[in-house]
Amino acid sequence: MLFQDRCRPYGDYVVWLQMIAKSKVSKNSIIFITGDVKEDWWLSSQGKTVGPLPSLIHEFEAETGSAFYMYTPHKFLEMANKYLEQEVSQNAVNEIKSAEEADLSDKKNSEESFSVKSAILKGYLSSSEPYLKWINKRHEINTNIEILRRELDKKREAAKILAGRKQKAELQPDSEISAYLDNEIFVNSTEIKYLEQELQYSKIMLDECERHIYTIEEKAALSIR
Repeated sequence: MLFQDRCRPYGDYVVWLQMIAKSKVSKNSIIFITGDVKEDWWLSSQGKTVGPLPSLIHEFEAETGSAFYMYTPHKFLEMANKYLEQEVSQNAVNEIKSAEEADLSDKKNSEESFSVKSAILKGYLSSSEPYLKWINKRHEINTNIEILRRELDKKREAAKILAGRKQKAELQPDSEISAYLDNEIFVNSTEIKYLEQELQYSKIMLDECERHIYTIEEKAALSIR
């Protein structure tokens, strides 16, 4: 997955924080012009966009002490004609509005197409025996890794306790206790090394599973494009 694909879900939030920061520095209100009509920006009623979400306005005012305004491009031009005495022709406003509507339609069609393809892909993969085999294998390995990690934590905690007891035993003349602790420490250390090797091997096997799963998913995705 490309970096920008991973970061895309956070893009709106970054823009929001930047506007708040800008307003704090400049001590001015912000007018935000956007063609994005997602529900996390706009308040809608009966299929119509009413205005920016009240929660955004309140948050902005609470953070900056200034006002927040938000318009679509065509609505901003209409307001500019009315309040800023700008001469923007109605034809230009209508063209921008049509472009916004076309862009919105394209986005909806793209999302619907993606949803259909995702459903087809999911159906195909759910009936693929090789794919299910590797998925189950991955689950088994992940479970084993968690068990190994818990056992390692216990052994490492035991190592600390044994080391403390050994330190106290060295202050006493009883050599039998010291020898017993030496043996316990050796056994525990050996078990830790074994668990660490098993954990490393399990991680290698998990990487192998992920490669097989990715390969099957990629081939399946290419086949339904």
